[in-house]
Amino acid sequence: MRETAFLYAISSAGLTYTIAKACSQGSMERCSCDTSYYSDEDNRETWKWGGCGDNLKYSRRFVERFLMPKKGGQPPIRDVRAKVDRHNTHLGIRLVEGSARKVCKCHGVSGSCTSETCWHQLGRLPDTAKHLKGRYDRAVKVELANSAHGDNELVRQVKKKRKSSRATGAPTTAYADSADEGEQQQGPRKADLVYIDRSPNFCEASPYSPGTRDRQCDKNSNCDSICCGRGYNIRSLLVTRRCDCRFQWCCEVICNECTTREEIQLCK
Repeated sequence: MRETAFLYAISSAGLTYTIAKACSQGSMERCSCDTSYYSDEDNRETWKWGGCGDNLKYSRRFVERFLMPKKGGQPPIRDVRAKVDRHNTHLGIRLVEGSARKVCKCHGVSGSCTSETCWHQLGRLPDTAKHLKGRYDRAVKVELANSAHGDNELVRQVKKKRKSSRATGAPTTAYADSADEGEQQQGPRKADLVYIDRSPNFCEASPYSPGTRDRQCDKNSNCDSICCGRGYNIRSLLVTRRCDCRFQWCCEVICNECTTREEIQLCK
């Protein structure tokens, strides 16, 4: 499902980000700042690598070993679920790596920038999550197919061409189990979030979800999406809350009770 794919990607992204930051902040004993960008040639430039960069090299190696352990003599992965999970895990790592930017600090007399100290710093994790949410919306459904070399690989699931029904003459479309003979199936891009099974309908009650009927929403922001286009009912309630609180020596907080009428929106 798309949700499972997103979970694998966001988990690897969060772990990669956290470990890289922990290294640069000195919170881990086995790693420190990233010095892979530091070289004698850089020192001869007007700027130099000297700051404490987030250690992506160590965090990537750690996450790959932790989430995708390799065993000696292990045969190539032929399970479609394992291939999909590995693809999405790598996607999360790459998105964090892609957020890294060069950050510099000027040094000089009276605010002049005669030299700079630079390091690599990761972008904000919420920004990475937003990028990943975009990949979730454009996720690609895949299947496993045999390659010309005898191995199996992930390919985009293709649709059959629209054909008219013999009984009614109406065009029908269905997903094919495999590509038509002679048709070349293309694999997903490294930047694609991929999944195998279609997600259930979360709008209606099912074994996977209680549905969204009678769920509270906000008419100014999210009722259209949460209510799945069914609209919403408005209910008026009397709400009692603590108000006009004051501190009384010593040591007690005394409040009045205020009752107001409020409207809430509930999905149909």
